[in-house]
Amino acid sequence: MQNMISLSTPEAARYLRLGVSTLNKYRFQGGGPLFNKLGARVTYDVSDLDDWKAERKRWNTAGTSPLKGQRRKSDSATPDNVSP
Repeated sequence: MQNMISLSTPEAARYLRLGVSTLNKYRFQGGGPLFNKLGARVTYDVSDLDDWKAERKRWNTAGTSPLKGQRRKSDSATPDNVSP
């Protein structure tokens, strides 16, 4: 089994560069990264934090759609099927 690094809520917030209260709010209201609940202790696996962060990448602030299947306008000038 793979050894996973787990972080406390303050450590995870620092890792994501978010406030602890913001991370707590995400956990209570939904929409935040996956977490582990071990008794009263909450931990976050670094791999889950990385996945959650990657899901939020955007090309611009105008849209709400993620990067999947999208290309920037500057990328459209270079076709994918052209050989060097």
